[in-house]
Amino acid sequence: LGTTLGTPGFGVDIATTVGDYFQLRTGFTTIPNIKMTTSLDVSEYAYEGYTGPESYDFEGKINMTNLKILVDIFPSKKSSFHFTVGTYMGPKKLLKVYNKEDGSLISITNYNNQASEDDQIGIELGDYLLKPDAYGNVEANIKVSGVKPYLGIGFGRAVPRKNRIGFMMELGCQFWGTPKVYASDHQLTSENLGGDDNGAIKMMSKIQAYPVISFRLCGRIL
Repeated sequence: LGTTLGTPGFGVDIATTVGDYFQLRTGFTTIPNIKMTTSLDVSEYAYEGYTGPESYDFEGKINMTNLKILVDIFPSKKSSFHFTVGTYMGPKKLLKVYNKEDGSLISITNYNNQASEDDQIGIELGDYLLKPDAYGNVEANIKVSGVKPYLGIGFGRAVPRKNRIGFMMELGCQFWGTPKVYASDHQLTSENLGGDDNGAIKMMSKIQAYPVISFRLCGRIL
């Protein structure tokens, strides 16, 4: 039985040996439902007729709770070094993004109501353009694959060989696939905006592979 802490969050898992060269682990990891705050820019601010702010405050809520099934592969019977393959499985909705103040984007809505389709503006999120609804609000979801293949290397054994207590350290990567941005359940296409904001929310709209650093404290129960 083990407890883990790292970039996937904290978690609990169980493990068993499969012969001398393999160990199987299964459990879950989660990150508490934390909020991120950032400022996102208005696209094409130079258009005449728009008198609102150049940027607005947004919040993002992360959803990173995953089940995991991992197999550790050891080069020798006594080795503590191992390769790990497996998968993390969880919700596709990774991040919800929305304007902090209700109706705060109404200036953009009013501008777009008078502009042609080609001249409409919105909020830049990575390479995507978010247009507010009739009430001046935006809610978008960043989605990734629900099944995230995993590869890693580490030291330690999930089931200690001699002592009752053991410790593991692991470095690896979850493969999320290309993130997709949805607004009102409609997938948005890339507008190639090339914004220069490197905030956390914009960064997460582009991540395809998530680095994993994990530490595990375990105890042998049989």
